[in-house]
Amino acid sequence: MHSLLILPRAARPIDPSPVRAACETTRYAGVLLHCILDIVDYGMVLLQADGRVAFANKAARNDFDSTHPLALEDGGLLVRHPRDVIPLREALIGALHKGLQRLLTLHDECGGPVCVAVVPIDDPADPGPPGASGAMLMLGKRKVCDDLSAEAFGRQHKLTTAEARVLQQLCTGQRPAEIARRHGVALSTVRTQIGCMREKTGTSSIGALVGELSRLPPLLSVLRQAA
Repeated sequence: MHSLLILPRAARPIDPSPVRAACETTRYAGVLLHCILDIVDYGMVLLQADGRVAFANKAARNDFDSTHPLALEDGGLLVRHPRDVIPLREALIGALHKGLQRLLTLHDECGGPVCVAVVPIDDPADPGPPGASGAMLMLGKRKVCDDLSAEAFGRQHKLTTAEARVLQQLCTGQRPAEIARRHGVALSTVRTQIGCMREKTGTSSIGALVGELSRLPPLLSVLRQAA
């Protein structure tokens, strides 16, 4: 991806006292914002106007494994598949120069789709064009919820170890027949486990059960630090 040239503004004489206080406030706000973004369970990557990575939250850093279509490298964003380079580059240029939002579908190493939203970040104190300050990449989840959320949900509803394992696999999009083959058990066994989970959770179907997990608060991710 080509870098975008950003010209420096002319310097003006300033009083250092209020600037120092403003810098302290800005530094505190920046640290606090980073802490908040690290709790959010969706990957977020902030790009500067020249395309360099200014910040990537914990969810994004964890999500950028060897199969993800994007990666962080030397302060920049690496696109693994050539077919994804032009769509992502055009979306970033649209965000940085025109203030446009775009939803893209990239492809991981297994060929699965990964949704990425490109959102312009416009500094209200900057008189420049919309989106000229930077852009945010918001990464779609590759499964309904993480393993920790499913585990906490299972404990809350007193699921057995086998039931909790089946629930985690349902959250990755696997069908009951696939789960049965993976564990070498009869399909009827998995269906019985799903029926027990539905009874314990008060849900009417697999879709409703998975939907319950999709609404779990992302704050559960904080528990990873204590695990």
